[in-house]
Amino acid sequence: KNWELKTKQTFSGGPGLDAERIYMGTIDGRVIAYERSGGAELWNAQVSSEVLSPPASADGLVVVRCIDGRVFGLDAVSGRRLWIYDHKVPLLALRGDTDLLVRAGIVFVGYDDGSVVALRLDDGSVVWSQTIVSPEGRTELERLADIGQQMVIVASDLIVSSYKSRVVSLAADSGRLLWFKEISSATGVQVDRTNLAVSEKNGDLWMLDRRNGSTVWKVDQLTNRGLTRPAFYGDYVVVGDKEGY
Repeated sequence: KNWELKTKQTFSGGPGLDAERIYMGTIDGRVIAYERSGGAELWNAQVSSEVLSPPASADGLVVVRCIDGRVFGLDAVSGRRLWIYDHKVPLLALRGDTDLLVRAGIVFVGYDDGSVVALRLDDGSVVWSQTIVSPEGRTELERLADIGQQMVIVASDLIVSSYKSRVVSLAADSGRLLWFKEISSATGVQVDRTNLAVSEKNGDLWMLDRRNGSTVWKVDQLTNRGLTRPAFYGDYVVVGDKEGY
């Protein structure tokens, strides 16, 4: 153990890390930066609402997604607000926000309405927006379409899942749809070379070819076990379930 810090904060998102700082989000809409080497508090910034996903740091900025759909760009050294992007979200959503993904100056944000937005890191302007699946249905429950917690970029492809009914691959630079598969997952995807693993919400475990979405294999003996997102370990794919197996 290097250090331990006892605070009065109610943390709800994080930690987000870079070489110098640790970033935590709180239930009352604060983002707090701590010194990575010793735990000293460096700054404390107010955002609009609860922070569930870990803040993401790149190129001197910290990007924060709030539960109300707003995304903030903060200065990593001072916590000063540099930009804000606002996106309307549904009244009913799954508990938990998609992890932010930052790559080559672009921030990829998955939303509860089944859309993915790409923002410029330096000013928060929209590069592209793509609807993965439309939140259709007679009730709020039927319209749940949250983007899965983990998105992945491989080469120039952005691979995303949705709770409603789709795993898709998009061109990261334009949002153009490359392929899709009718699989529902709130936990997100995991990639190892050309292999794409995803746990479906009904308990099926899929292995796909990430280049075209074709099925490599499917395990359907784990129905309703509440599978975690898969992890690759050597030649194996590992999942946990809600009973601790």
